[in-house]
Amino acid sequence: MKAVILAGGSGRRFWPLSTSKKAKQFLRIFSDKSLTRRTFERLNYKLEPKDIFLITAEKHRDQTLKESIFIY
Repeated sequence: MKAVILAGGSGRRFWPLSTSKKAKQFLRIFSDKSLTRRTFERLNYKLEPKDIFLITAEKHRDQTLKESIFIY
């Protein structure tokens, strides 16, 4: 089984917390971990990291890599 995390958008739904410069997937709303990291960890409970894919906008690529969730 494979999983795909869709993490993109323009930053309007969680405004003013989320903006075009700080996307909602990087917010730490419910804990000290970003929404993206929490989603990855939930999936990683049942799947190997190589089977989890994240789709995001090119402009969020560097910040996604800084999260270092997908580097193994």
